[in-house]
Amino acid sequence: MLRLAKIIGDPRLLMWSHHSLGVNSGAQGNFLNARTHLEQSLALYDLRQRGSHGFVQDPHVTGSAALAHVLHSLGHLHQALEKSQKALSEARESGEPYTLAWAIGAMAELRIRRGEYLEGRELANELSGLCTKHGFLSLAVQCHLWCGWTLVQEGQEEAGITRMQHSLATSSYTLQSRLIEFYLACAYKQDGRVEEGLSIVENLIAKMNSEGEPSSFIPELFLLKGELLLMQDSREVEAEHYVHRAIEIARRNSDKTAELLATTSLARLLAKQGRRDEARTMLAEIYNWFTEGFDTADLKDAKALLGELAT
Repeated sequence: MLRLAKIIGDPRLLMWSHHSLGVNSGAQGNFLNARTHLEQSLALYDLRQRGSHGFVQDPHVTGSAALAHVLHSLGHLHQALEKSQKALSEARESGEPYTLAWAIGAMAELRIRRGEYLEGRELANELSGLCTKHGFLSLAVQCHLWCGWTLVQEGQEEAGITRMQHSLATSSYTLQSRLIEFYLACAYKQDGRVEEGLSIVENLIAKMNSEGEPSSFIPELFLLKGELLLMQDSREVEAEHYVHRAIEIARRNSDKTAELLATTSLARLLAKQGRRDEARTMLAEIYNWFTEGFDTADLKDAKALLGELAT
């Protein structure tokens, strides 16, 4: 698309080409590339032609919402929230149903990634109403996923897992299904259903390896496998290997948020092994990289652990 758009020299086609490359790069975990293309797409958007770009969604809103998730992964947590809030505000002003639904879903997911589960569920419920009214079937699947996951976080594991299983059963495309499976495995871990969680994780890793298809949540997937293995007897060495793999992949992808999550998990494991100084040094390095977003759940958790390791 981009090659042809450059030959033709049409700014509108260039905008869509960069938009497509940005969204797909983000889905594959290539966040630096995704940021570059999404920012180029947004720069090419003509605000005077808002809503008239010949497609079902407004690429300024959806591009901004996608960029917000890229920025979150890159560790720019406050910038990500601001970008998503502006995208949602713009979508509400436009009143175009599909663009609005897309922006609400993106914000719901971002709130959940920040650990703000109540806000995430409220947005998911709003999205559900829009999807029911307008028949947005693929977006409706997100509602069940995010509502189910927030129920799990509130201790209602059985109800939440049932909702997430319904989401998986109604999903119609591979990438969406795999994301649901990942969160379902996380829910099984939280509910103590280790074997079921491991079965999903190992199947996901096998499919991704056989197809050679990268994904944005691969670091979290390896981290999840490590944490599930830690819940079994005599698998600590194997578990540590997978957490190290998660950190390695996160660094390769410039995924600072995933690196923080995995390093926090590893620091806890090292502390239990009596390696407190090593754990504190490792965790402090990634924590001190961040300059914003200290109100998010992940950074609060890392700070609390650093405090424990310092005593």
